[in-house]
Amino acid sequence: MKPKKNVVLITGASSGIGKAIAGIMASKGDMVFAGARKEKDIELLDQYKNVQGIKLDVRKSTDIENVIQKIKDTEGHLDCLVNNAGVMGWGAIIDRDIEYFKNIFEVNMWGTISVVKAAYPLLKKSPFYPAVFNISSQGANYTFPFWSPYHMSKYAMEAFTGSLRHEFMSVGIRVFSIAPGAFKSEMLSKQQEELDSYEKKFQSDFSQKVVKMLRTPVKKDNQRGQSPEIIGELIYKILHSKKSKARYQPGKRLIPDVLFEKMPMPILDKIIMKAIK
Repeated sequence: MKPKKNVVLITGASSGIGKAIAGIMASKGDMVFAGARKEKDIELLDQYKNVQGIKLDVRKSTDIENVIQKIKDTEGHLDCLVNNAGVMGWGAIIDRDIEYFKNIFEVNMWGTISVVKAAYPLLKKSPFYPAVFNISSQGANYTFPFWSPYHMSKYAMEAFTGSLRHEFMSVGIRVFSIAPGAFKSEMLSKQQEELDSYEKKFQSDFSQKVVKMLRTPVKKDNQRGQSPEIIGELIYKILHSKKSKARYQPGKRLIPDVLFEKMPMPILDKIIMKAIK
């Protein structure tokens, strides 16, 4: 028996993991509404069969309302919501102002919460067994120096997902956390210009340490990880499965994740201090 076809909404689908998930689920026959901010990205998404690119900036309530209304008018319900929209956040805590932290949370957390709340009525109308997938990170398993904005937002995502899972369980909506490891991505390489600006702008006790630690990962080829299509396949499998876990960690584990699990904190502290110096 063929799996039922689902109506899917994906945020942050212009590139990387989001775009890969959209492509995989559409190739299986699902109807995918793929959110993106830029018109050129929306046009590219429209070229996929079973994909409708749609303007969606999760920071804007009008965009969210328009997307939900579009799905309601055309499909009448929603079977799967993938909250993938997110931004990178880094820098010394002393250097970054409160507005920077707020901006990271506005996309990575408040936007996700807003989309979930808006999509809830349509998820309730699903004739199947609807599901919400929140894309987290292995960065929610540990904390590394100069990455506090990102770690904080992903730890918050895990807390939100856990609470949401138990609340939605009572109305028949499944909720999952997907915490990817090392996958092909342009997210870090896009930070080169901001890192250059950071080096010129900040002159604290930590600024040059930040630049030295981030320069290598930002410059290196980030296309050597696994294909993000793996995440799309995983989400499709979970969506159509009767048995599932609450949290998944697809992809190769990141080195900090392994170190923080295996090593005593005093040894880790020495390794981190050496890396900073």
